[in-house]
Amino acid sequence: MKSNIDPADYVDHLLDGCPQAVLMLSRDGLIQYASQATANVLGYAPSELRGRPFIGLLRPEDAFSLSQALEEMRTRSRHLVVSLQSTSGAWLSLELTLVNVDDERVLAFCADVSRRRELERSTRLFAAALEHVEESIIITDAEGFIEYVNRAFERRTGYSRDEVLGLTPRVLRSDHHDAQYFRDMWANLRSGQSFEAEMVSRCKDGSSIAENKLIVPVRDSDAQISHHVAIGKVSKNHCFTRSSSDPLATTMHALREGLWEYDIQARRVHFSPHWKRSLGYDERELGSSPDDWERIIAPEDREGFQERWLAHLNGETAQFEYEHRLITASGERRWVFTRGLIIHDGDAPVRVVGYQTDITERKQHEEALVRQAQLDPLTGLPNRLVFSERLKLAIQHSQRDPDFGFAVLFLDLDRFKVINDSLGHLAGDELLRAFAVRIATCLRTTDTLARLGGDEFGILLEGVASSREAMQLSQRIHRALDEPFDLDGRNVYTSTSIGIAIGNGQVDKVGDLLRDADIAMYHAKNQGKARSAMFDSSMHHKALRLMELETDLRAAIERSELLIYYQPIVSIENGEIEGFEALLRWPHPTRGLISPAEFVPIAEETGFINSLGIWVMREACRQLRVWQCKYARNRTLYMCVNLSSAQFLRFDLSTKIDQILRETGVAEQSLKLELTESMIMQHSEYADQMLAQLKAQKIRLSIDDFGTGYSSMSYLRRYPIDTVKVDQSFVRRMCRDSESLVIVKTVIDMAHNLAMDVVAEGVESREQLDLLREIGCENAQGFYFSKAIPAQEAEAMLLSDRRW
Repeated sequence: MKSNIDPADYVDHLLDGCPQAVLMLSRDGLIQYASQATANVLGYAPSELRGRPFIGLLRPEDAFSLSQALEEMRTRSRHLVVSLQSTSGAWLSLELTLVNVDDERVLAFCADVSRRRELERSTRLFAAALEHVEESIIITDAEGFIEYVNRAFERRTGYSRDEVLGLTPRVLRSDHHDAQYFRDMWANLRSGQSFEAEMVSRCKDGSSIAENKLIVPVRDSDAQISHHVAIGKVSKNHCFTRSSSDPLATTMHALREGLWEYDIQARRVHFSPHWKRSLGYDERELGSSPDDWERIIAPEDREGFQERWLAHLNGETAQFEYEHRLITASGERRWVFTRGLIIHDGDAPVRVVGYQTDITERKQHEEALVRQAQLDPLTGLPNRLVFSERLKLAIQHSQRDPDFGFAVLFLDLDRFKVINDSLGHLAGDELLRAFAVRIATCLRTTDTLARLGGDEFGILLEGVASSREAMQLSQRIHRALDEPFDLDGRNVYTSTSIGIAIGNGQVDKVGDLLRDADIAMYHAKNQGKARSAMFDSSMHHKALRLMELETDLRAAIERSELLIYYQPIVSIENGEIEGFEALLRWPHPTRGLISPAEFVPIAEETGFINSLGIWVMREACRQLRVWQCKYARNRTLYMCVNLSSAQFLRFDLSTKIDQILRETGVAEQSLKLELTESMIMQHSEYADQMLAQLKAQKIRLSIDDFGTGYSSMSYLRRYPIDTVKVDQSFVRRMCRDSESLVIVKTVIDMAHNLAMDVVAEGVESREQLDLLREIGCENAQGFYFSKAIPAQEAEAMLLSDRRW
């Protein structure tokens, strides 16, 4: 049931003085009420928040999560952590507690946990750092119970972390210190002083180790000792053991390295007990013959071992050193580092003495680093480096053998950013993994599939006879993507644009081939996505021209060379100018006036479009205000400004518009934003919220180029659209093409039924204007009235009170 209690009563009476920001949200995310604490917690005054969509202040992935929560929760409360941008531009981490009020409303308690999140992050980084220092670290509570030890402690003592947590350091006590030593140490620590001394500890296997130990007390916010941190650095005399009658045997038993000695005259080898134990052999299993030693060296390392051994015996090297693998008693292979030195009796070499250290862990770590350097961590595929190396080998092969053919395919997922923004980065990562698996099913075992970065993949086809094989593979890939991907129970469709470059013996650089395939991919994407394109030299020339144009555009923006032209929108009923459409123009110093169709896509791709779009809107509103103030009869004049897709997707769009309207003094109703139908349809879930937010600001909305996309008026019923602009391709043909006339008339009738007005674009003749008047169109725009003209000419047109 719907509650009869006003939302304000909940906050004012029940939540008065709550330090958290409290919001009353409708199920569609609109803020119905904001408590006074929002100013301190969120940085927004309550008056700035009321009536706004809360999800419009959040990151897209958080907005999606909150929308789901508001829609799904009915009885239980929910907890979410989201990122919100405050008025200062800083991102806050907010912990939201959502509580149902009734079927239509939810209370949101907002706590700023930014500091806590940053502290957690710092703690994780600090803990990671402790794991990689050489010193052993022990952290105990004030009573001496162990709460943390690092990896160096585990390696040094032989105890695992789980074995010592909750115990006291007493487990490490050796016979080298008496009880009074430890009583004095704890007296020092409890008085708040640090303790530093050489301390001998007992390891798990009974051996001992000496460390220079520094123990520091840690105080809490009340100045009370809460923890002790012990830092141990191995001292020079780091190894101790129990007493033995044989000092040499004692040393050999205690050392972690395996000692060995080779008697040159007798050709006998003596191994320390640890040497044998480390490989799993007992005293009887491994003899003292050099053949016994060679037998357990991995076959692939024996030749290298022998070469270095003979080089040292012949005096060619100062010492014998070799990293190699040994076969243990269980058949396992362990990496070891063996070092030895010849001992002479006078001039005669009599024996070689040395030691052996197990380096398996280091080798495994090195191999893991090599794999990390070669493989993409997300998909497990070869990365760009490996792909480039294999491509280099293919180029060299083709240079040796002219009959060897190969091809490079460059793949880029279509609309991947939309999926990432709407479903979140975890879903995006899952899609990339699934995409890689599906593409792999289309390939031969000899083909190389690699992730080149982001949502870009590369395929190297070797041994292909013609470009036809590469094109056939691309078609198999397109068909494989017809089926949806299951992302956590949600069906998601995607496609890919593919560029193909053929190795022809003329291009001999890896970078050039990848560049050619990349250029072809962009050509395919510009053809409408889910396409393939074969590279040719004309594409390269076009890419060079675009690069030059991008450079010139950057300079033009820096030098404020771009201009705004204005095209009038005319009332068909009385022939008066109703408003203007602001259109960006670029007078290039050498190429003349460049069409927006040529440079706006470059601005979108390079990211200039956001700042450029804001500049256009601010300048157009400023000009509109000048005309409204100068000419009293033009008080109702309005200005149409086109929104790019990048602008539309900005979370702070409505805030930027508010700021521009305040700066210029233009009324909200005087601004009309033009969007394309494809822009709305591609981002339909986000469009619901953004359009509602703009409409709440009383800004008028227009659909541009209507009829060229795939939407319908019945579908657009869900959006708060004021104006439909009929695409000029239909208007220009309607006098000679009955089908185009039917389309224009149908759009006009349906728009009127949905309380929308209509503007016909591309009007070029009186005949077209009369026909539009006859079928009930209100407004028109086109060369019949005027092309887009500079502000001075547009002002002269207003002053002349021109009518058509």
